[in-house]
Amino acid sequence: MKKIFFLCITTCIILGCQNTLKNNEINAIRQNYTEEEIHYYYDVVFGPEGLGNLFGVSDVKRVRVEKFQKEIKYHIQGHVDDERLAFTKSTFDTLAQLTSLKTFHVQDKKEANFLVIFTRKDELTVNHGIENTVFDTINFLNLIRGMGHNTTDKDGTIEMAYAISLVDVNLSQEKNLHVMLEEVTQGFGLGSDSYKYPNSIFYEGENYVGQLSNLDKRIIGLHYSPYIKAGLKKSEFYEAFKDILRKPTQKEELNNFENFIKQSKFSNTAIKMFCETAFTDSNEFIEESHIQKFVSDQLMVKSNDSMLIGSVITCLRKNIPYLSFNEPEPQYKGALHLSFNPFSNKDTLRISGSNRYCDKLIDYQLSYSDVFYNPKLSKKIGHKILVRNALNALGLNLGRKSKYYGDSDLLSYRKNDKITLSQYDQELLKLFFHPSLKSGMTRKNVLGVLQKYYNLHAILPLYKPYEKLEAHIKSLTLSKKAKEYIKNYLSGNDKIIKWGDEILVKTEGSPNSKDIKLLKNIIKNINRSIGEDKLFISNDSTPDELIDYKINYSTKKETPQIKSIKVIKYKETYPNTNEMKKLKAIISVYEKEPILRNKNLTANFIKSMLSTAEVTGVYANMPDNSIEITDWGKEVLQLIYHPTLHNGMEKKKILGILEKHNDFSSINTMTSTNHE
Repeated sequence: MKKIFFLCITTCIILGCQNTLKNNEINAIRQNYTEEEIHYYYDVVFGPEGLGNLFGVSDVKRVRVEKFQKEIKYHIQGHVDDERLAFTKSTFDTLAQLTSLKTFHVQDKKEANFLVIFTRKDELTVNHGIENTVFDTINFLNLIRGMGHNTTDKDGTIEMAYAISLVDVNLSQEKNLHVMLEEVTQGFGLGSDSYKYPNSIFYEGENYVGQLSNLDKRIIGLHYSPYIKAGLKKSEFYEAFKDILRKPTQKEELNNFENFIKQSKFSNTAIKMFCETAFTDSNEFIEESHIQKFVSDQLMVKSNDSMLIGSVITCLRKNIPYLSFNEPEPQYKGALHLSFNPFSNKDTLRISGSNRYCDKLIDYQLSYSDVFYNPKLSKKIGHKILVRNALNALGLNLGRKSKYYGDSDLLSYRKNDKITLSQYDQELLKLFFHPSLKSGMTRKNVLGVLQKYYNLHAILPLYKPYEKLEAHIKSLTLSKKAKEYIKNYLSGNDKIIKWGDEILVKTEGSPNSKDIKLLKNIIKNINRSIGEDKLFISNDSTPDELIDYKINYSTKKETPQIKSIKVIKYKETYPNTNEMKKLKAIISVYEKEPILRNKNLTANFIKSMLSTAEVTGVYANMPDNSIEITDWGKEVLQLIYHPTLHNGMEKKKILGILEKHNDFSSINTMTSTNHE
């Protein structure tokens, strides 16, 4: 992803507008513009610009049309030579023809509503006539080549635009002019990028085109056509053209994939592994699981010089011949695709792959991915887990655990000093990373192709989560108090919400030794009650991206309460379940009355683990300021965190299974409130 950004900030609160597309306007767009042009227009107008956290601000979310409504008066300043001056004037002349707006070059910047700046990086702190806006919060030292900014009124009309190009970076004049062409063009309200067309000025990857492509000109013309009004909402445009925008794949692409499948002969085991690991979650555009990969086959990879990472990259190169893994030269300033980030944590071997989804694209292609790893891992564990997480970061969903103990070296628990891949692993990678399998292809379409050549009904038995849960419940003997609590907990029509996998806990503020001792005691007792090590205290070197749980020891002495916040992510897992996964939780611990504070911390911690406001009797505070989970509290935790009970399962169904195999006739249900 290019490190050239166009930042679009409104000066007013976005208010509702009356610019809904009318039927005659929708019909006119359909008649005068191709589906390809409509699709690409949506990408570059409504997609977020990929700032990430590079400048200390979040991705810009574009929710409406923004455009100039009157003549543009542009002023050029800074390090302007004859070639830069002529090129910038020519750019505005071209855009004037495409938009039917009048453009004028003015000498006085006070008259301008579009400021073009050629500057050096060390001059960015100098007042260039830029207003006191979000620019003041940006770390300009991180700026790579250039960026843009505009301000709009409440109706989406652009009032002022800025385009900045750095002239002291390692770029030729030709590339420097490309930067200005992009920033000026995006300043007209088409502020995002796409990976779809390398010859486009809006291309997200590395290109340095010196002129607008025909497709660029068409979508600029659409933006300034009478059919598109300033302030038109993203949701309204999407609703009008969702039949076009929801087409994640072209028919010919599926045909290419089918030709590949027809010519190949994969084992049933490899097909099963593919079907269970190849698809990512649905999103607002693609309503079912789909393929998600990098659009480029030339990947820039950042790593250190350790032998561990070197062997992982060697393995990737050897087993994925369709992709090129290149480490950038030191002077390289382009975007990275895959980054390996070391951290040290003595308490856990957790390694996490973190994908950044490029959600400006309907196809949900990957933009870049991070793999966090512990450099102190032993080779027997580190090699395999690191390769597995690198493949996760490339689009596969291998997870941390697998059922393929005998068939897969990569996914099994077998320890090995060397990275080895079984025949089935190699087939999986050959199938998933083949160029004919495109990002955005849906599970339904892909399985439709595979079904023609493989008996998927025999390969993929129907997953029945409630049957597995029932088999576990049959073996349980619950105490009366546990039944009372569980019946109350499962009453209602909502679904199970709990933590999955391992949970990393981080302390913030100024906890004292007693605070840490209590926290460790809580974690130890919960882990012991669940029957597995699920909670871990992280250390200072653990990246925030890996933290699930923050305990904030605040200095606000005036407030004795403890606040617990949970954030839930919804995602489809199986046809009959919806997973609701906890992502982050924050407990703020205020420094007042230590004993009360510790009791409240304990209560809120367990409330958050169980996602309920009522935890009376689940635990007991001890005289030495520690805690113990009660016997029936352990029964509750063991049931809720048993691997057969999944997020998204309906509480009503679970209670029905429990009542089928346990006597609940004398158990009353109390009123319960979910813990928020």
